[in-house]
Amino acid sequence: LKDQKPLIPSDHVKIERQGDQCILTIPDVKEEDMGSYTLSVKNKVGKVESTSNVKVTAPLKFSNQLNDL
Repeated sequence: LKDQKPLIPSDHVKIERQGDQCILTIPDVKEEDMGSYTLSVKNKVGKVESTSNVKVTAPLKFSNQLNDL
């Protein structure tokens, strides 16, 4: 889940299963990828959830060239 909504695999978001691991990959992360991601696992013994908040920061960009003072 992302922000309590189902996360759909796409060209932008990859969800892979490798053995007993599930891997979420966002190769070209963007500002709209910020949010709360929840992993939910359920079996005959019970259910467990884990939530992580993801922040995206952008590199500093200058609109004009900097000059020495």
